[in-house]
Amino acid sequence: MKKGLFLVFFLLFSLICSFYLVSAVISNLEIDSSIIKSVIKDETSVNQTITLVNTGNSKTFIINGVSKYPFFYTDELLLDINKGESASFTVVLGSSELKKGIYAGYINLSTERGNNIIPVILEVESRELLFDALVEIDPTSIVSGSNEVSFDVSLYNLGFPTKNAIFNYSILSLNGETLSSEQETVDIERQVRLTKNLILNTNRSDDYVLAVYVQQGASVGTSAVLFSYPRHIEKKNFSFVIAAFIIIVLLIFFLIINYLWKAKAIRDAKNWSSKISEINKIKFSDNAKKIRRLQYQLNVLERAYSSHYVTKESYMEGKRQITSLIAKLKKRL
Repeated sequence: MKKGLFLVFFLLFSLICSFYLVSAVISNLEIDSSIIKSVIKDETSVNQTITLVNTGNSKTFIINGVSKYPFFYTDELLLDINKGESASFTVVLGSSELKKGIYAGYINLSTERGNNIIPVILEVESRELLFDALVEIDPTSIVSGSNEVSFDVSLYNLGFPTKNAIFNYSILSLNGETLSSEQETVDIERQVRLTKNLILNTNRSDDYVLAVYVQQGASVGTSAVLFSYPRHIEKKNFSFVIAAFIIIVLLIFFLIINYLWKAKAIRDAKNWSSKISEINKIKFSDNAKKIRRLQYQLNVLERAYSSHYVTKESYMEGKRQITSLIAKLKKRL
C-alpha cells in the first residue's frame, strides 16, 4: 500500500511540474527590447540590434519576421545560444521602395519549448512635414467586454497656410492587417486635440497598433502606439491535463479498491481463524465430556465385576471397548 501511495504522489508531482514547465516558456529567454519601434523618413532605413540572453535549457532559437508588408528583415534566421550566454541579431527597418504610412509586424523567436513575440512598428513620414500628429491612449480606458477603443489625438499645423488636412486613424493587428479605420477632414489652425473611438470587432486577447496619420498633399505625418486588448476567458485545450487527471483518479480508485479488498480478506481470514478456534474448543469440550463419561462407565463396570454382577468375559470385553474409545477420543484432543 505504501508503494501505491508513493506512485500516486509521484504522478501528481510530475503532472504539476509538467504544467508549470509548459506555462513558463517565456522565462527561458531574456530580451533587451520588448518592442521594436522606429520613425524614419521615406526612402530611408534604420538598423536596430536585439540582444538575447538564454536562461533556460533550449539552445537553438529560430528567428522569423511576420507581417503583411515586407517592411523589415533580420540579418540572422537562427541563433545557437548556450544557457547563461547571450547573442545579438540586427533588424533592418524600411527601404527605398516603402510608401509613407504606418506598418506593423512581429518577430517570432521560437524554440522546441515555445515562442516569444517582439512587436515591430515602423512609421514612415515625409521628409518635409506640413502637419504632424501625436496619439495617446489610456490603457485603463479599454474595459473588458467592450469593443470600443477610445484615444486622444493632437494634430499640429507646422506653419502651412492651408488649415485643412486629411486625418486617418485605424487599428492594425500585429501581422499588419487593418481591423478598423475611419477618415475625416479637419481644420488645424495651429493645434487641435480630438477624442476619437474605434470599434475592434474581435474577442481575441492580443497586442494591437493604434495608427494615426495626417496628410496634406505629399506631406504625411504619423503617430502610432501599441496597446493590449483586455484578456477574455478563452477555452483552452486541457485534454492532456484531463486525461492525466482521469488516469490518476482511476489509479487512486484501483488502489483504494485493492486496499479495501485486502483488508476484507484479512478480516475474513481472522474471522475464519476465530471460528475454527471456537469450533476446536467446542470439539475439545465434547470429546472431554465423552471421555469422562466413558471413564465413569469403566468405573461402574469395574465395581459391577468386583461385586460379581457380571462375568469376567463380559467385564474384559466391556473394558476393552471402553478403553479403545477413550484412546481414540484422546487423539482428537
